[in-house]
Amino acid sequence: MNNAEEYKLGRQVIGINVGAIRKQRKLSQAKLAESISVDRSYVNQLEGGKENVTVDILVKLADGLDVPLTTLLTGLHLDPPYKLDRAAFNYAYVPLDGNSERPRASKDE
Repeated sequence: MNNAEEYKLGRQVIGINVGAIRKQRKLSQAKLAESISVDRSYVNQLEGGKENVTVDILVKLADGLDVPLTTLLTGLHLDPPYKLDRAAFNYAYVPLDGNSERPRASKDE
């Protein structure tokens, strides 16, 4: 995978997570956009993985969605109240240590 593909994958993961959290919170794209002072089309592009997001926008999104910043990067696979059906999403696995094996989930998950 080259750098351009990795960056695209990162944008897609963030977009999927933002969209999933927004829907769980029953917020429209327009309402989320208003709460973080951006245009609705920006939120749409971001959720589609087409928009590069700045750290400032990530912080605003985390505040607007009432989640920790790390949740936008990793998803909502935590205990309630941050629980979604994992089967509904296609999470990408990008190994950071060069190991291509996906880690096994614990029996508690």
